[in-house]
Order: sequence, then structure tokens, then C-alpha cells
Amino acid sequence: MVELYPSLLAADQKNLIQMAQKLEAHCPGFHIDIMDNKFVPNRGISVENANDVAKVTVKPSWVHLMVENPQEYINILQVKPGSIVTFHIESHKDTRGLISEIIEKKWKPGIAVNPKTGIDEIFPFLDSLHQVLIMSVEPGFAGQEFVPSVVEKIAPLVGFRATKKLDFKIAMDGGIQEKNIRMLCQKQIDQIVLGTALFDTEVGAAKALEFYTKIVSAMSRTHGE
Repeated sequence: MVELYPSLLAADQKNLIQMAQKLEAHCPGFHIDIMDNKFVPNRGISVENANDVAKVTVKPSWVHLMVENPQEYINILQVKPGSIVTFHIESHKDTRGLISEIIEKKWKPGIAVNPKTGIDEIFPFLDSLHQVLIMSVEPGFAGQEFVPSVVEKIAPLVGFRATKKLDFKIAMDGGIQEKNIRMLCQKQIDQIVLGTALFDTEVGAAKALEFYTKIVSAMSRTHGE
């Protein structure tokens, strides 16, 4: 079944810990956006807050580094073994070296690809990755509209994974809501980030997460997963 990760960037930052504790039983972990106001024109969740979330939750985190120098942040991250650490292909020159360092820290390496970046740029690294994150908005801000053209990046990854007998996950982040989540499930996405779809609702994040979980569960049964 498709895994749904709440994006804590869209949550009330004053009650981050309480929200994480409230939702943890209903998700595989939390998507934590860290930004430097350089790679993207915004600041996200701090490394300190990411570490605090890791201390009070049982499940591994998923840290998304939207920064110019991911090496600097990896050195001070203190998340659980088995956590996903995703950096951008656009941000780092020694991609292979950074993947190796993430693995050495007992984390799972992921590479993110911006909407305008060709998916072929990450193919040389797919044999070493746990995850590929397709950005379906320009990174840096919550609440943006989904970019439909990025859907074309999914099929080449699915085909390459099958041909090479690899097991990396295909994830998507940005603008995902009720109107497009079923389509993404049909395209063989493995992991989906939900931000404002959860936290900017009248029913509250817990009820919204329950709603979307039912959708992906029904899609899994339909497609025999």
C-alpha cells in the first residue's frame, strides 16, 4: 500500500511535538523539510526541531534537505537509524560520496528531483538509493499547485526498477490532494507527502489522514497489492 507521510512544515510550528505524537500511530513517520534560505527562498524546520521530533517519536523520520550544502546538515542530524535522508540532485557535486556517508550513518539515502530537472540525471545512482523523490511543486513553500508534467517522470523509474531488479521507492511531494492522489496510486507511486491536505482542513489533521489512508487502501485492494 502507498505510504502517506505528513509534512510537518504545514503543521502549527508551535505545537510540532504534540502533533507528531498525535499522528504517529497512523503513519510510517514524518516528512521534515529543512531549508537554508539559499537553495530555496525560505526557511523550514530547523535541524534542532528535527532532532527533537526524533527524540519523542518511535518511528524513523524522513528528512528532506532543501539546502545548498547537505553535508553540513548531515553532520548535525540526530535521527534514528533507518530514517530516510533525501537531498537534491541539484545541490551536491559529490553525489556518490554523500550517498555513502548517509548509508554509513545507518540512514536510507534518497535523491530529490525538482520539476524542471530531467529524471535521467539520477539514473547513475539508482543502484545505491532507497528512494527517489519527485517534486511536484517548486521546492520551498507549502500550499502550491501540483505540476502535472512531473507525472511523466514516474514511468521511466518504474521501468528501470523492474528491468534492473532494484527496489528503490518512488515518492512524490507537493500539491497532492483528493483530486490527484488516486491517479498517483495508479501510477505506482510508493510514498506520498501530504501537507496542507492534512493540516489546512476543517476536520483536523488526524481525520484528514484517516480519510486519505482509506483512499490509498481502497486503491491497493483494487490493484491487488
